[in-house]
Amino acid sequence: MSKIDKIKEKINYLKVWLGIFIITNISLASWLINNYNKANEIIVYGDIAAILLLTVAVILIHRNICKKIDDLKTDAKEDRKTANTHYAEIMRAIHVDVTGLNGAAMRGTDSAALATVCTEARLAELDGANLPTDIANLNDISVADVLGGAITELAADPGASPTLKGALALLYMALRNKRDTIATADEIHNNAGGVILTAAISDDTVTFTKGKYA
Repeated sequence: MSKIDKIKEKINYLKVWLGIFIITNISLASWLINNYNKANEIIVYGDIAAILLLTVAVILIHRNICKKIDDLKTDAKEDRKTANTHYAEIMRAIHVDVTGLNGAAMRGTDSAALATVCTEARLAELDGANLPTDIANLNDISVADVLGGAITELAADPGASPTLKGALALLYMALRNKRDTIATADEIHNNAGGVILTAAISDDTVTFTKGKYA
């Protein structure tokens, strides 16, 4: 919590007690006006003493609240001054950086001057490599073109790092084609019924283990 917020909380707290003391003081004064000639003398004097004490308390709390309001204004001015100083320092730093360029060439992330990379000769090379046409052709490729092509059936193990098509083909063949599980092996077949992958299996009545397809 900032210093300004703490002062605000203290002011709110004092305002609560100020209201309580004022209401109590008004109640005691009202009682005294209505009962000073009927009540016991000691009670009347006690009521007067309480009114005086509460009046002093109200005055002290009021002064305390005024002081904290002044502190709040002072702290707010100091915060604005600090913020302005901070912004001024940032602006000075930016000014130094911009001034330091002094006509220097802009540079890329590899610190190479952009003017030495993006040259007319380099642009001509890219144009000669038919790059604009290749990029334009990418716009004509749709999701349907990518997903609509046939996936070739696997003839062997696609390996530990298969292509996306190879991984999908293996899953599809395992779900669609004939699959034999014998006492010691699990076999995946191709569409013609030939075995393409075999995984060793074992069961010691506690743990069932399937090895890697190969």
